[in-house]
Amino acid sequence: MQPRRMAIWTDSHGRIVGQISQGVQRTAEGWMPVYFAEAVGLVTEPCPRFACAKRKVEGALLAAGIVARGAAV
Repeated sequence: MQPRRMAIWTDSHGRIVGQISQGVQRTAEGWMPVYFAEAVGLVTEPCPRFACAKRKVEGALLAAGIVARGAAV
């Protein structure tokens, strides 16, 4: 199953500088959702919760000095 884009962050020029995608992964308890945080200066990282991925994306954009606006897709 391909990850599905859930949220994006765009800069003042409309370029996508961050995103969160949702997928699933197999664990000992069964299939669980996983969220992938992607942003400028951030290696794609899996997170167990959307809020965790959001903090990672916003932290990476802040560290890179990028002012961006988030939106649900």
